[in-house]
Order: sequence, then structure tokens, then C-alpha cells
Amino acid sequence: MELHLRGGRDVFEHICKLCASLETRERRVGADVLGQLGTPNHTFPEEALAVLPGMLEREQEPEVLHSVAVALGHRRDPRAIEPLVCLKKHPDARVRHGWPLACCVRKTNWRSRP
Repeated sequence: MELHLRGGRDVFEHICKLCASLETRERRVGADVLGQLGTPNHTFPEEALAVLPGMLEREQEPEVLHSVAVALGHRRDPRAIEPLVCLKKHPDARVRHGWPLACCVRKTNWRSRP
């Protein structure tokens, strides 16, 4: 995905539309790109942290939740910890798998979190 390397405002706005799409695949792709947008400098950090936790709150599809968890880990922002806590005991294994991936990407010891 070369979109995440571009990281401009036009890409960010397009990705936000994908994150709000009715289509599961589009929301998943939106989260995947948003997590790494502007790599290596991660453009739009505040805006991304407004979108991704909001997706966690309303998302039902396990594959999208997994993508959002990993995206939050890629953002490497300590404010992502609290929104991710709810996934730790999710009934779907794909979603639970997103929790340790986010921790590995984030390089933070979150095991002590409830």
C-alpha cells in the first residue's frame, strides 16, 4: 500500500471516508492505511487518534477491529492504551490477536493493564 507513504491531506481525507464506509473491507483498509499514514513520521497524529478509537467504539466486524488495534499500535501514542484495553478479552480470537500485535508495535509493556 503506497498510500500510507504519501501521507498528505488528500490521502488522509480519503482514508477517513473509507474508515466510515458501510463496507467492511473499506473500513479495514482505511484503518490499515491510517495506522501507518505518513510513515515514517506518521502525519496527522491528532486526527488519526480521533478516528481510530471512535472506530473501536462502533465497529462490530472482527477483521476491522483487528486492523484498528494494529493501527493504534503503529501510531505509537500512549493515549491508544485505554481504547485497546477493551479488546483484550474480546470473544473473537482475531480481535484478541490484535491486542498483542499492537503491544509489539508499540513496544510498551501493557500486560500490567487490566
